Amino acid sequence: MKLIFAAATLLIVYGSLYPFDFSALSAVDVRSRLATLGSLQLTMRGDMLGNFALFVPFGFFGSLAFLRQEDDAAPIVRLAVAGLALALVLQLGQLALPTRDPSLVDVGLNAMGIAVGVLIARIPRVSRLALGLSSARRLDVPLYLAGMWVVSQLVPLVPTLDLSVVRTALKPLLLQPVASIPEAVLYFAAWLAALHMLDRQFPGTRLGKLLPFLPLAVLAPQPFIVSGEITPGEVAGSVAAGLVWLVARSWLKPMALGVLLLAATLGSNLLPWEASVWARDFHWVPFASLLEGNMSANSAALLRKLFLYGGSVWLFRSGGSTWLGAGGVVFLAVGMQEAAQIVSLRGSPDITDLLLAAIAAGGLASIDRHSSARPTSTGLRVPAAVHLPPSPAPPAVGTPAQNDRLAGLDGLRAIAALAVFGVHFNQMAGLDANLGPFDLGRWLANGNTGVALFFVLSGFLLSMPFWRQVHGSGPTVNVGSYFVRRLARILPAYYLCLFGLLGIMLATGRAPSINNVLSHIVFLYNLNDWNILSLNAPFWTLAVEMQFYLVLPLLMLGLRRLSAKAALTAVSLLVVGTYLANYGLMSFLLARGQWPIQVSLIWPFSLYISGPGSFVLTYSTLAHATYFLIGIATALLFVLGARGSGAQSSGAAGSRADWAFWSCAGVVLLVLSTPLDDMLQAPHGHYNWPFVPLLLAAMIYVTPRSRLARGLLETAPLRWLGLISYGFYIFHYPVQKLVARLLGQAGLSMTHFWWLFAALSLAGSMVVAALSFGLLERPVMRLVSGRGRDVVRQPPLGEAPGMVALRTQPGNSPVPGADWRQITVQFRGRQLAALREIANAQRVSLSAAARHLLTMYIADHAALAASLPSQAAVDADADNNQAEVCRVNIRSRQHEFLLHAAQRLGCSVDIFFGLIVDHQRRPQRQQPSGRSSEQGT
Repeated sequence: MKLIFAAATLLIVYGSLYPFDFSALSAVDVRSRLATLGSLQLTMRGDMLGNFALFVPFGFFGSLAFLRQEDDAAPIVRLAVAGLALALVLQLGQLALPTRDPSLVDVGLNAMGIAVGVLIARIPRVSRLALGLSSARRLDVPLYLAGMWVVSQLVPLVPTLDLSVVRTALKPLLLQPVASIPEAVLYFAAWLAALHMLDRQFPGTRLGKLLPFLPLAVLAPQPFIVSGEITPGEVAGSVAAGLVWLVARSWLKPMALGVLLLAATLGSNLLPWEASVWARDFHWVPFASLLEGNMSANSAALLRKLFLYGGSVWLFRSGGSTWLGAGGVVFLAVGMQEAAQIVSLRGSPDITDLLLAAIAAGGLASIDRHSSARPTSTGLRVPAAVHLPPSPAPPAVGTPAQNDRLAGLDGLRAIAALAVFGVHFNQMAGLDANLGPFDLGRWLANGNTGVALFFVLSGFLLSMPFWRQVHGSGPTVNVGSYFVRRLARILPAYYLCLFGLLGIMLATGRAPSINNVLSHIVFLYNLNDWNILSLNAPFWTLAVEMQFYLVLPLLMLGLRRLSAKAALTAVSLLVVGTYLANYGLMSFLLARGQWPIQVSLIWPFSLYISGPGSFVLTYSTLAHATYFLIGIATALLFVLGARGSGAQSSGAAGSRADWAFWSCAGVVLLVLSTPLDDMLQAPHGHYNWPFVPLLLAAMIYVTPRSRLARGLLETAPLRWLGLISYGFYIFHYPVQKLVARLLGQAGLSMTHFWWLFAALSLAGSMVVAALSFGLLERPVMRLVSGRGRDVVRQPPLGEAPGMVALRTQPGNSPVPGADWRQITVQFRGRQLAALREIANAQRVSLSAAARHLLTMYIADHAALAASLPSQAAVDADADNNQAEVCRVNIRSRQHEFLLHAAQRLGCSVDIFFGLIVDHQRRPQRQQPSGRSSEQGT
């Protein structure tokens, strides 16, 4: 490590004193240069980033080489002083370099780089990788290689909301869409290689299933990064890579990917071929091209080249080649590229790329040579790490949809989404027809009652776990998991729609204000009349929903301390109280004669109410809190009613539920499509409060217990639309506006061709919603769900002794193709001590260490001890008779092996796992001679 530190220091000196054109200075020049040195003016952003990054390796490798005592500050101080001294000496040396501008600001940036390098070195995983203490380093290498590619696309990592910067970044894509085939092929090959590397790190996990969307996730923020730019070739290659990986991942082999990546690299540097009239000079000064010009662009180029050359070497090695052969092929190819650039107008022939290829190949080979595990001080054999899935977390409750699904509610969601679709359809088509006393126009206009149904459903479903915890048999609610699940459900599709609309507005020259953009990002746009309906009309409900999500846990914290009767009374009073509070506020504001009302909050947010008919007042959270509270009360009644009977009933109870459902539905239809609508509208209320919301709540209550209504709502089309209803809800309005515009351009009247408008906008909304759900929403929800199809547990000690018995515990929502099982194992005595030592050596949990040992035992096919140990023998070597329970996630095939092996020995899984631990504790001299050298490394 000291040698690496010395090499890093040498490179710092090299980069600081380049290009070495020292010249003698007169006294006047010395005074002028010293004045420049003392100037505290900031330089360009790229130069500042370069000066900061230059000394990060000094702090990083210096910390690893010299700082052994974590609690000893003296070595840190000495390292910092040495780094500052070196930085100051280099700045003084730059006084004699006319092309360099010495500055004490650079010294300060160098000091910051040293500090960051020291902090990075204190991260356990990073330090273990660098010091060679981690046996997983061979598996970490592809992660770091792929990380270089991702970071290179986002450098300089400085976000911006300057609309002119965003427009500039999108110009090559929108205004000059000329795709470069070599560039597209390079991005295609690079992303396929990066996805392959990351898949090796996360095989079979939910995170691994999201990898096809990584190219798009990296593309999306680039317009909002300083100096960012999106080109057609980049988009084409990135999208193509994601699609190919999604469809043909299993057909992609490392060797083929290595050939493709290396060929694409050479092609992007040489094509299209432009021959030079004469041979160009070859530049022999190392790293000259990386030390001139914009430092942030040079940093991105350095990371990109290390990935391309190092990735090619790694892929060749993974495909079966030797390190020498893989490195030799890449080095030879890069050499041919530099030779070709001598007679080409593309690129610059120099020694830098050859050195980078050699450094990448040599570094990867060196890491591989030292990647075997080191034995611990007590002689325990710690084998090389394999892929370890995340340690299991306690089951967390989010919404009932993730625990016990209530039949029929997805169908109600579908009806609510279609009702809101009908509102906006009628606003554009202007249909007006009567069928006896029923007014079609009124009925369509009242489709916004679907919003009330959504709000009541939200209160019902989100409060259900809290009520089940207190008044039912439900598990403890994890509030942190609740927030994570809510954010995972709302944010992906919302931000996709939001940033998509922002991109369209920027491209058409209708840029929104910064206040508008930021308020939409943090869901505060319902505080400003100018913002609330400015981007997408349905968005206002999401602001109300998000604000309700924040309040719900606090509300339930107070209600759960009450008895069921007292809690129901309290919620009922809140239903009325929130309506009265909104009524009082509206009455007070209507009596106010001074408009508008504008209050500055934290910049750039502000409250702006334009007048008595303000959207802020109409769509406020206070005005709609009563609907959530009605849903909360309904959930409590549902939980109390489920104590004595199941959620779904049959016979007479089902018939009564059907009668109640259809009666409520008929009354709602009657109110919404006749003059009763006007008669039953409370002052300053919405959706015919309280009559229609209470009827909707009654329908929700009886739906899971009904027969005919539940069967209708569970039909495939309604259930499918219910699943994608969130995306349908937020995307349908932009789709309707797009279809209306296309029909207008085609000269088709909306009034006469309303059926075509309805069909196209409905189909388009469903397609967009289905794609959003399948490609974005569902993968994110699966990622945060954290549990597989079921959980397999070992029975407690004393239950069916000596035999293997299993229980299946329902987890969260089933995940198709889940391959994980969870068992509970108790370790004690010497086996627990041995497992702890292995876990500490690898810096992993006991569960991960146990899974690790099982994997290695299966791979070794070693025989265990012929006789089972007694309990006294197990406890003999331990300092105390401690026991600890581990929940271990294992693959299905490992689970089957474990069961069969334990049954064959006639013991429990606990005892069999203990035998595996004892097998790993045996000294190497007891291993079979044919395997000892391999297992001891």
